Amino acid sequence: MRFLASYLMNYYKGKNCIPTGFHTRKGGYVVMHEKLPNYVVPDLTDFKLKPYVSQCPWNNKASEASESAK
Repeated sequence: MRFLASYLMNYYKGKNCIPTGFHTRKGGYVVMHEKLPNYVVPDLTDFKLKPYVSQCPWNNKASEASESAK
């Protein structure tokens, strides 16, 4: 069971990230653009809603649920 206890051995496993390239023989790193994240953002110039996120989402949902039940 020694292979399951890597947290006891000063071993860093990483944070489950996908590598964006590869290491070369001479110690360099080549970034592959196919592996980089590509975000597609729509044009929001005439969008009516504003980018607001409530800091108390649980309270808002509870009040909306009680209003819809009436």
